Amino acid sequence: MLHNKTNNKGPQQNVITNDSLALSESAMQQLNAEEIEILQKIEQQNRLLEADKKSLKSVSSEGGHSESRRSSNGSASPTSMHSAGNDTNSNQSNDTDNKTWNLWGKIVNNWNDYQKKNGKQLKEMIRMGIPHHFRGLAWQHLCNAHCSTFKEKYSELLRQNSPSEKLIRRDIARTYPEQEFFKDKDGIGQEVLFNVIKAYSLVDREVGYCQGSAFIVGLLLMQMPEEEAFAVFVCLMKEYRLRELFKPSMAELGLCMYQLENMLQEQAPDLFTHFQAQGFHNSMFASPWFLTFATTFDLNLASRVLDVFISEGMEIIFRLSLALLLSSEKELLAMDMEGMLKLITKDLPNFYNKDPNLLFQRAFALVKYNPKKVKRLEKEYMTMRNKEQEEQVEMRRLRTENRLLRQRLDELEAENGSPQHSETFIMHLQQQLVQAKLQEAEAASTIVELQDKLCDLREKNRELVDQSKVTSLQEELIAVKMREAESNLSMKELAHKLHQLEDNWQKHMSRMANSRRTTLTSSKQHKVALQELQEEVLSARFRETKLSAELAEGRHRIMELETANQVCNSQLRRSDEDRCLHKERSRVAVDNERVLRQELNEVSARLAHTESK
Repeated sequence: MLHNKTNNKGPQQNVITNDSLALSESAMQQLNAEEIEILQKIEQQNRLLEADKKSLKSVSSEGGHSESRRSSNGSASPTSMHSAGNDTNSNQSNDTDNKTWNLWGKIVNNWNDYQKKNGKQLKEMIRMGIPHHFRGLAWQHLCNAHCSTFKEKYSELLRQNSPSEKLIRRDIARTYPEQEFFKDKDGIGQEVLFNVIKAYSLVDREVGYCQGSAFIVGLLLMQMPEEEAFAVFVCLMKEYRLRELFKPSMAELGLCMYQLENMLQEQAPDLFTHFQAQGFHNSMFASPWFLTFATTFDLNLASRVLDVFISEGMEIIFRLSLALLLSSEKELLAMDMEGMLKLITKDLPNFYNKDPNLLFQRAFALVKYNPKKVKRLEKEYMTMRNKEQEEQVEMRRLRTENRLLRQRLDELEAENGSPQHSETFIMHLQQQLVQAKLQEAEAASTIVELQDKLCDLREKNRELVDQSKVTSLQEELIAVKMREAESNLSMKELAHKLHQLEDNWQKHMSRMANSRRTTLTSSKQHKVALQELQEEVLSARFRETKLSAELAEGRHRIMELETANQVCNSQLRRSDEDRCLHKERSRVAVDNERVLRQELNEVSARLAHTESK
């Protein structure tokens, strides 16, 4: 929707006259009833403002010329920069302005659709300059400030107190002092400028208030009411990273200077070498440039710079900066430092104020801008800055240490300057020397005593028998002897049984021999065979019994060997435990000896230090 508020508006030089609102019939047909009503209200407000004695006539009303309102500073038409003395040129300018007015009216009314469908064309049109009457709305759309919540917060912020109010009051008189809107002390211009800056100092307490920000706010107030100007300014500071330039550390400004210097070195090495030879650093002239050239160019060109800045970002600042330098490279190479400073800060801005289109043409034709290289330069700068910060921390530490040493040296020199104090100091040192020698003698005596105790403990460890281990060994010995007695008893029983079997066997054999002699018949021979089989069975049983006895004896032998093995293992285990115990005690003794030796060395060192004094 076409929109142009004038309440609390920056410069009343932006007032729309009846002639400027005389749109063509086709344009009026494209506007709806609500938009026509708004235009009528704007027309009425403009009449009231024109009747106000404090209102400005025109932004560029220099030399008494009364140019057309539509061809004022914000116009994108090149013919608006010339005098209105020639009627033909004036008519052509009016025709061009009417076309531009109609086109931008359509764009502002259908911003989102037009931006999606004709983004590149819109970008080129912004580079050519946004018409003054649509600039406020276009800026809000470009940075999405038209839907910002800060508009609602603005009135609430004004009711709060800011710690920077005194500084703001002191500095606002220096902001655009040549403009009627900001010239009067306690006037409406200075009041709205104070309100916007104060509100932002409450929103962003880290940055607070910085003097350079007032020029950007003033430029915004010349295009829109204070609520909208505040929303756009907050967006510029946060989304476009302008707040980084205003931080106390100035790290972002240093980064921009570093990037500009490297880009100049790449695109104009001769000029860069000349700057270095003259000691002409870019910080001497380029610092205001990164604040959107608000203090470098006049309002017309500064507004056009802000047009492209809001559209494309910091790239346009680098392009314009390099264009200023590259376009005047030959002149700069022939000048000294004072001449270069005058040319860059005064002559070039005055020249391009008359022909802004030429500056933008050169910015996009002469300057090569590579976003990837700019990003790489940023990484290089951050690495270099981190290294410098580490070096600064180390330097501060060394300076602090040096200061403390100097203070100590001064104190010692002051103390040594008095003879009486010198004698007292010498006596004190002698007392310290005597005490150190006594401590050394005591330490040596303690070391000897501890060494003797260590030797005694080692001897006792060799002779010492663990009573608990002796008891366990005795119990094991008793158990082994009991098992041995049981085995012997079993052996005796088996031997007795074997002896009885042998006797029975002999008796049986003798009976069998007698019976064979008496047996004569065949039936008796059969019995003899049976008896022989029984004898073989008895012989087998006898052999079985004998083998059982041998097996029992073998088991007994195995038991004896296992017992002997257990005894050996117990002895080995006890030996290992004794060895570990002795090793641990030896280690403790060695540690004690080392600690004592360290104490002795420290005492010796203190004694030597005392003697050296």
